[in-house]
Amino acid sequence: MEPTKRKMKILRISWIQATETLDMKDAKTLEHYNGVLEYVKSLKGKEETMEPIEVCAEGKLPFDVMNGHNRFKAASELGWTHIPAILCDSLSTQLSKLVSGAKKTQRRKKRKKKKIKSRRNSKKMKSKKKSKKKSKK
Repeated sequence: MEPTKRKMKILRISWIQATETLDMKDAKTLEHYNGVLEYVKSLKGKEETMEPIEVCAEGKLPFDVMNGHNRFKAASELGWTHIPAILCDSLSTQLSKLVSGAKKTQRRKKRKKKKIKSRRNSKKMKSKKKSKKKSKK
């Protein structure tokens, strides 16, 4: 299967929302965010060179940030109006493939359990028949 080509676009920040919140009370998260903030500050005047964030484009605005929450937050705080982003428009297709694959795996596991259960039951039935024969004698 050939991967889908994803194009980078410059999107308005107002079109994007971050549904995942960052825990700024956590020392590691805060340290990482401060590093990202410095990186984003260093791009003043050349914003289009920033590593693009990934957003889910399901046809409705605002788009959801899938990857790049720290860069998005930093750019928003610095007053950027636009941000480089990759539209993952085939996300729903990818997700549906993952879900169907997971469902297939679940069905296989259920079938395997049923087979094991039926084998156990047949063994129990055979042993019951043997014990009945012995008790009749």
